[in-house]
Amino acid sequence: MPRVIAAIVATPVLCSAAWVSVRAPGVEVLTDAGAGAASSTLRRLSEFEALYRVAEPGAIEGPGLRVVIFARAADFAAHRRGHANAGFYLEAGGHDWIVVENSSPRVLAHEYAHRVRAFSGVRYPPWFEEGLAEFYSTLEFRGGVARAGGLIQGHARVLGGRTWIPMRALLDASAEPEEKADVFYAQSWALVHMLLAAPGYREHVPAFRHLLDERVPPMAALEQAFRKPLGRLEAELRQYVDAQMFQAVTLPYTPPAPVAAPPVRTLSAVEVLLLEGEIHLATGHQLEAQRIYDRLAGTASAGPAGEAALGTLALGRKDFVRARQHLRRALDGGFDSPGLFLEYAMLLRETGGAPHEVRLWLKRAIEREPNLGDAHFLLGIAASVDGKFTEAAAHFARAVRAKPRRGLWWYNLALAQRDAGALAEARTSLYRAMDFAATEQDREAAETLLDSLGRAAQGSRPAKPAVTVPSAWTRPEGDQVAEGRLIHVDCRGASLGLHVEQRGGPLKLLAEKPGEIVIRNTGSVQHEFKCGPASAERVRIRYFARPLEGGYVGSITSIDWAPDSR
Repeated sequence: MPRVIAAIVATPVLCSAAWVSVRAPGVEVLTDAGAGAASSTLRRLSEFEALYRVAEPGAIEGPGLRVVIFARAADFAAHRRGHANAGFYLEAGGHDWIVVENSSPRVLAHEYAHRVRAFSGVRYPPWFEEGLAEFYSTLEFRGGVARAGGLIQGHARVLGGRTWIPMRALLDASAEPEEKADVFYAQSWALVHMLLAAPGYREHVPAFRHLLDERVPPMAALEQAFRKPLGRLEAELRQYVDAQMFQAVTLPYTPPAPVAAPPVRTLSAVEVLLLEGEIHLATGHQLEAQRIYDRLAGTASAGPAGEAALGTLALGRKDFVRARQHLRRALDGGFDSPGLFLEYAMLLRETGGAPHEVRLWLKRAIEREPNLGDAHFLLGIAASVDGKFTEAAAHFARAVRAKPRRGLWWYNLALAQRDAGALAEARTSLYRAMDFAATEQDREAAETLLDSLGRAAQGSRPAKPAVTVPSAWTRPEGDQVAEGRLIHVDCRGASLGLHVEQRGGPLKLLAEKPGEIVIRNTGSVQHEFKCGPASAERVRIRYFARPLEGGYVGSITSIDWAPDSR
């Protein structure tokens, strides 16, 4: 049992230190580190927003942000994603989330940089993503000036005392290597620092980003943009590190206008438990959420928020009767949450509700949170079914603005644009669909449609697919099926290893890109795994059988939770 949950069951440790909340438009900070930490974090977030508004206008089109700061590392540990991460960013439940284990400015700035990158609409290689996040993690705001790129002593020590990752391997890495994660972060930071700050390099960064945007392979883009062979780049990077040339650079920045400090509100004990459960649900830890919500079940003190939490949990278990009861009580009690409206619309869809009622709740969700991408996507599907392609394209366009890295969504946008007669726009969307394709089959589908649109531009008739449904519903699902109980999850950088206990013995399968596999029967928009021993839930996994590094015997394409496992 995670330490934080054990503490809650025994004595309400999380409630012994006051949790507070402070809000500003579009953002909420929640912490047990004190009112001062909450207010200072909110001010820093306003500085981040002001900086990126100048550096990358329109970069963030997602839903509102909730920042949760755990004062104690032991409490954060129950939510940790990865062995050593001190924070994470994700989108779930109608919010963006940044969750960190303390109020360290570096951790907060790193995760906020990931948030900005998630809305960039460009898939950068891992070394560049993490290097940028580390570069901007040193942001300082003084006297109306913003600076980033200061020396990170820990990274400098790693680079001075450890064997480096060969440059070609660093650039080719699809994720951070589990065994040399510290070297990967340090070396990525140093390389990005040199590219952004060193004379002779910084002038060519726009060209490098342009080449990446044009889908040039990262290694070739690096050599072309900076006009140097890989060997010379590596040699100059070592010289850069040896000379400790990590000087901060001044960034374009317009300080935010001063505003009156918002009031700090102390959370009740019930609200703290609800927050803890909500984080567990956002990160896919349903059993931990269940333990918390069991304490609230049937208590009037939980109120509509508690009913919403219990309804979401029941929906995750496919218990539609209880889900409807709890969600209706939350709605009737006045719980005003775009995430709740989305969940209720999904419940209606899964239980055969009237299409007009599903649309009503989806529209209420986007009225409350205009950047709720999942709601726009579902409204786009509904409009496409009705043959309203211009309306569908508008909803899909809002969806990809909120979540630009969803290849499936770009593909659906292209279909709607094609059927609405906007062929040039459809071609652009298909390039994005290829950039962010979840599988090779999805990429081929986008290329096929793009080819047909190219022929249409020359006067020939495009070949319209017989059925235009989301590719996640039709993609090939592998050549093998494993049924059994999920007993352990391995964290392997960006991939996950799943251990399944079945009749013939244990089986090790690899989710090489967890965000791209099809996951069913969770009852929610997304699902995330907790690393370590699992709760022996029954699963049906489809995969392509092939030997993989680490003793894994197949690459997962989809996971179904069996009905009795929820």
